[in-house]
Amino acid sequence: MNVEQHETKDLVYLLITPDNYDQTKQYPMVILLHGFGASMQDLAAITPMIGRNDYIYVCPNAPIEIDVGPGLPGYSMTGYSWVPPRGEATEEDIQTTTLNLERFFSEIVANHNAVEKEVILLGFSQGGSMTYRCGLSRPDLFAGAIILSSGFPEDATPYLSGDVKLPIFIGHGLQDNIERSRNANAVLLQNGYNVRYEEYSIGHEITQAVINDVVDWIKSTLAA
Repeated sequence: MNVEQHETKDLVYLLITPDNYDQTKQYPMVILLHGFGASMQDLAAITPMIGRNDYIYVCPNAPIEIDVGPGLPGYSMTGYSWVPPRGEATEEDIQTTTLNLERFFSEIVANHNAVEKEVILLGFSQGGSMTYRCGLSRPDLFAGAIILSSGFPEDATPYLSGDVKLPIFIGHGLQDNIERSRNANAVLLQNGYNVRYEEYSIGHEITQAVINDVVDWIKSTLAA
């Protein structure tokens, strides 16, 4: 697989393509949003396990650089830090990041010849919260959304009212505050969403068992 770093006005990202990538051909796209304190390299590591030849992948850095330890930079969607001074996420942070991501999605789909409705949005932890915020309102762009180890943010509730319901995959570890995803699943089902919900005997992580289910779900969702 080929890995290239690119940059838009808003975000830096990795573009990961098959070895036999043909720029004149259209591929389904998977966009992966990492968790708090990680970087674009974090979820890039799982892309070969999802599929080496079937998709192009886009892995952006979250927009806010933070300190996760002495001399250790990381990235966050909402700007708080593990080390003092520890500030809380603000409504302004969330709104700014949501707008940045929405512009980013439109730009990369156009730049890399992806097909609308053949784009999957995947988010882990904090990236999962942003997936709810940015994905539910865009069934015109995304074929489906994958949320791993995350919960449903209250400010995303208005996006549940759309006529078209995005297919959703939720995966969460039993040793990782499982009630967050159980509550999210209940909210989505009550609002008429088609949800595949899976629990795993793991913590705050992505294992091969999770990836196996994600691969199956992506294939069936794009085929539909």
